[in-house]
Amino acid sequence: MADGLERLAGHDREMILDQLDPVVDAVSLSEPGSALQVLNAAVLVARDRRTELDRAVDHCREQLGERMRIRYVGPQPPYSFVDPVRTGELAWG
Repeated sequence: MADGLERLAGHDREMILDQLDPVVDAVSLSEPGSALQVLNAAVLVARDRRTELDRAVDHCREQLGERMRIRYVGPQPPYSFVDPVRTGELAWG
């Protein structure tokens, strides 16, 4: 049973990230805070694409229905992306 739940969590995690990918500039993943949490991610998105991000998150909520809750907060300062900018992995032109 635990294997089935982990497979489902992995599927849900990938679905969410796939929905966000076309809208965001970068994603920073952190370890989930509990066994009940599927994904803990910070996303970097251009200000003019926030409405698109809202729509992508709403689409995820529709896909997941009542079995999962998405906690979506922001905007937040982009602290999760300071190191990639400093190392050159992420740059703004």
